[in-house]
Amino acid sequence: MARKSVSDCTKGIKSLVRDKKMTDVQADELVVRINNLANNRVVKTKMKLEDALKEIEGEIINSVKFEAKVNERNRLLTINAKREVKEAVKKFDTWGEGLQSLLEGGNLSKPGARLSVDYKARAMYNQYFGSFIAEIEQLGIMREFRSGKLDREIYQEISELNKKGGTPGISKNDSALKIASSYNRVRKEMVSRQNRAGAYIRDLDGYIMRQSHDTGEIQKLGKDANGKLSKAESFKKWYQVVLPLLDHQATFRGLPPKDFMEKVHESLYTGVHGAPSGEAEIAEFFAHGSMARSASASRVLHFKDANASFEYNQMFGSKNFSDGLLNDMLFRSRNITLMETFGPNPKQTYQEIVNDLRKEARTREDAAEQVKRIDDWRIKAAWSEVSGENEYPANITLDKISSSIRIVTQLSKMGGVVLSSIGDKAFLQSEMSFQGLSQMETFGKNITGMFARSPQQKEILHQMGIGLDSMIGNTMSRYTIHSQGMGKLNKVQQKFYSLNFMNWWNDVHKSTAGELMANNLGRNTNKAFKDLDPDLSRTLSLYDIGDVEWEALRKSTEKAPNGEFYVTPSSIQSLPLNVVDNLVNAKGWKVTPQARTRVLDQLEQKLRTYFTDRIDLAVPTPGAAERKYLTFGTQAGTPLGETLRMLSMFKSFPVTVLRKVVGREVYGRGSNTISDWLMNDHKGKFALAQLIAMTTIGGYLSGILKDTVKGRTPKPLVMDGGINWDTVNDAFLRGGGAGILGDFLFTEYDQNYNTFTGAMAGPVFGQLDPITSGFAKAIRGEDPTRDISNVVTNNTPFINLFYIRPVIDYFILWNMQEMMSEGFVDRMAESVEEQGQEFIIDPRDAVK
Repeated sequence: MARKSVSDCTKGIKSLVRDKKMTDVQADELVVRINNLANNRVVKTKMKLEDALKEIEGEIINSVKFEAKVNERNRLLTINAKREVKEAVKKFDTWGEGLQSLLEGGNLSKPGARLSVDYKARAMYNQYFGSFIAEIEQLGIMREFRSGKLDREIYQEISELNKKGGTPGISKNDSALKIASSYNRVRKEMVSRQNRAGAYIRDLDGYIMRQSHDTGEIQKLGKDANGKLSKAESFKKWYQVVLPLLDHQATFRGLPPKDFMEKVHESLYTGVHGAPSGEAEIAEFFAHGSMARSASASRVLHFKDANASFEYNQMFGSKNFSDGLLNDMLFRSRNITLMETFGPNPKQTYQEIVNDLRKEARTREDAAEQVKRIDDWRIKAAWSEVSGENEYPANITLDKISSSIRIVTQLSKMGGVVLSSIGDKAFLQSEMSFQGLSQMETFGKNITGMFARSPQQKEILHQMGIGLDSMIGNTMSRYTIHSQGMGKLNKVQQKFYSLNFMNWWNDVHKSTAGELMANNLGRNTNKAFKDLDPDLSRTLSLYDIGDVEWEALRKSTEKAPNGEFYVTPSSIQSLPLNVVDNLVNAKGWKVTPQARTRVLDQLEQKLRTYFTDRIDLAVPTPGAAERKYLTFGTQAGTPLGETLRMLSMFKSFPVTVLRKVVGREVYGRGSNTISDWLMNDHKGKFALAQLIAMTTIGGYLSGILKDTVKGRTPKPLVMDGGINWDTVNDAFLRGGGAGILGDFLFTEYDQNYNTFTGAMAGPVFGQLDPITSGFAKAIRGEDPTRDISNVVTNNTPFINLFYIRPVIDYFILWNMQEMMSEGFVDRMAESVEEQGQEFIIDPRDAVK
């Protein structure tokens, strides 16, 4: 009878849950799981098998009913997303251009042209991380958070906070509890927003954070004495170590443990973290491929307690809580932005939109141009960038090796980058002018903004998501392609950018830009949108902020410690209900709590994107578009992708200036073509000429600073009775779009890069010149010591720091060079004198 009941129930369940997307194998596997769950329930509760099967059947029936409701909600969200995306895209003359702007932002002066997926995700990331940082700074526990010494205790506290009947404070460490509470608050806010966008994420008992897995560490388990990797050996050791750490009932849910773990290990070992069949709980077994479902899926591995989770991460995941927190927020921010823009299944919906646009375009008079633009490689590459597909390496090992080489290269080449960044003040001046601020106000703030800020000022900025690059580890992205990473080398890299003062410089100038913008909005809240300075209203419209949105923003001011009023995003959620209802009515929606929440989310996101994007223009920082052009849309971990990432090192800055800053001046005031700009936009031409002049001055000042720390007098502007055009050209390259590249062209970082091809090959492949030269000398029987010495010296981390290298030069390196090549110091001094300069401390005296 029992066997008959089992058969009847399982057949009924199989018929109930089966859909078009569920294969026979998956359906049969579900039946096996149900049988195992029923048998486990019999053992645990002593109920009859028939009763256990009926109970599970009832749970599945309820799940199916709920599934139908979720699917209907998500269907409506998808329909709405498609409509809104198409409306935004069709504002542009060519829909492909509109699609590209939607993904990565464009320079044309069109409503919403810079309200991109890329910068909405960045703004959201800064929003939630900034909220967390502001709170722990206010609590005075920043040092404890950054030290990593309380990570185990933080894990314990988060688990207790999310456990039914939990006992927060279990670690007996008040700082750990406060950090855990702050993170838990932010995570729950993000989860709520994910659910509003189409996910269905339930709080799991004792949940800590999204699990990370280090594929390299898992692969390393199978390495033999000869360095050969064995997948089978890796699984054997991984299984033995991990199995005791797991909550078996929550993890396996009726499946055979070894079979389940083999599937999990296979995905982790290969770096393909998709959800193989059998991983999801029964309630999530019905949908396939949806990002909403991916976000909703339960953890693959459920650990038995916080200590077990911590131990696993120390071996195979994020070893630092801060790394895990950043990666979790980055993942969720991108996830939310894509779902809010394209619906619960972004990739599928995006492709459907592209196909729909292509079909509609074929009926237009300009069909050929429209279709060609929609199929442009730049749009496909833009999707790969903003969705994060290009960041997931095809080959983990190749990606790790290449990333490590790039980091070491930065550590040995970027020691004086802050001295090359004086031009940032000119870029900030130019951006504020574009928004309608006076030159004198910006100039004054450019100076006073360098001073230390009060804790209250920092809190306001962090709540706005500003001044966080040094904490996120994003400073280096201004000069080279990088991705969020974990590990000691990344920590060393962040420390290096503190030692070379670039973290401080970057945060100071981005904070200055944010304060200027927030204050400018604050003092204009007494004006209607139509009465705003045309430069300001035009800029706001790029983020789809018009008359209705501005009326709401006028009510979201905050008084700063200096007595000035700022318009800040964090004030939006507390707007009066009548103001919120006006926003809902303007959308044509019915006033409901859900509609109010949605319009507030949208308005806050628009304002945050405005701040994030414009600040990255004021202090030129690359986005998805610049990364796309530097890597040609290639994936990390591929031979071509890693080669291009090596070649593009230190070229991010000039590409960013060309596309963002110059593009802003050419197209940002209404011109659609360069000829249109040349003929009509006189203000834009003057602004660009002014920017070139300011950056050239900044480049000259950078040159003076560099010469001074090297112990030289400045290069003369006047020489032999006339203008020294070499000095002017040098200043132009240093301060303008060439930026850090200009330093390499002028061999300031490495004397081996004295050819154009060497500079274009980048600092990694550029090493081939001195290396091959050394080999050639050795083959000819000549002494290669000097070449080898140069390679070693110029690739040793930290000795290139601008306040260390001169000391090493005077006391060590020049003496070594003189020993290897007699007369080296005399030749070097004569070369400097030929340029009209002198040494403040003559190296000939120091060496002799």
